[in-house]
Amino acid sequence: MIGRVTLRNQRHWTPSFSLQVVPPKVVKHEGTLRWEKSVFGFPPKRPPQQQWVRVPDRSLRRVAPEPQLPGIFTGSIYFPFIAAHSSSSADLELKFPKRGRHVQEGLGLSTRFPFLF
Repeated sequence: MIGRVTLRNQRHWTPSFSLQVVPPKVVKHEGTLRWEKSVFGFPPKRPPQQQWVRVPDRSLRRVAPEPQLPGIFTGSIYFPFIAAHSSSSADLELKFPKRGRHVQEGLGLSTRFPFLF
């Protein structure tokens, strides 16, 4: 399926150079932390019936991350020049892995100007 991206340069005097629209960065993490109910028992290595103290407590546990589906936009689009107070458009290819509703969480915008000119 074909989609369209439009970039607008809202500055009145200066043009924009070497802009690239890219898919968002995927932050890889090992999971999130979550508080869970637990019981503090002392001495810790005894069975619950032989512990002197048992008090309700909370502990912090790591929860595995949910698997992320690939985004519908995986390529990149390059805009070499956008004049001041104007816009530029480009078509892009969207890939849907299956039928149904899909959401693209966002897009990234990067530039190398003025360094790798």
